[in-house]
Amino acid sequence: MVRELTREVRDKAVEKFKAALSYTKISQDLNISRSTVQSIIRKWKEYSTTVNLPRHGIVHGTTISRALHKSGLHGRVARRKPLLKGAAGGHVRGSTQPSCVRLQTLRFQRVRT
Repeated sequence: MVRELTREVRDKAVEKFKAALSYTKISQDLNISRSTVQSIIRKWKEYSTTVNLPRHGIVHGTTISRALHKSGLHGRVARRKPLLKGAAGGHVRGSTQPSCVRLQTLRFQRVRT
């Protein structure tokens, strides 16, 4: 978990920035990273404050995806299986495939002998 800086440290960073010190010099003086100083100054320029702003809370229990799941829509898609020609010339589903292959093999052996 990332630790939050105290308000005093953020205020000092803004004061040093107002005194025309560089980000690198501010970060060395306060012993924080340069990118943190940049973030503090960017937030101060945008919102004119160094206070922690309120963030989003937890996700509500009834999200769109949860409502769809409850109604039986899961977004699953059936796998496409290749259809084989059966003995009658029609299409045969994947579950009957092994028996059709055996029939075709037997017919082929009878024709050869």
